[in-house]
Amino acid sequence: MDAKSVITYPSERHRLSAKGPCEIRGLTSSSRGSIARVEASLDAGGTWRDAELQEPRLPRAFPRSRFPWRWDGSEHVLQSRAFDDQGFQEPTVRDLIAARGRNSACHNNGIKSRPVNSDGWVVQTSG
Repeated sequence: MDAKSVITYPSERHRLSAKGPCEIRGLTSSSRGSIARVEASLDAGGTWRDAELQEPRLPRAFPRSRFPWRWDGSEHVLQSRAFDDQGFQEPTVRDLIAARGRNSACHNNGIKSRPVNSDGWVVQTSG
């Protein structure tokens, strides 16, 4: 599988306990090599900022990532994306469908969204 990142916290059906500091955590991988960097978005991919990536960054390993965030009680759509040391960037689902078609679920490494509503609930999404 090409570069892939997964948000592990907050997870689907989780509720943020209160407004304030919250850390977005995740795992990354790439069968092509090592993960070079990970970015996080709070606005469905509108803007991206670097996340911290755990060392060591070994080939075909699963380094953890973390991104500090202050939840303000408003709705957000969390996303992460990985870049490997071979220059591959985790694609959007739209880009993945354009390249492989709709029947490529086996190796779906497209960016997945984690919507957070104003009550703090992380909404379950399909796919």
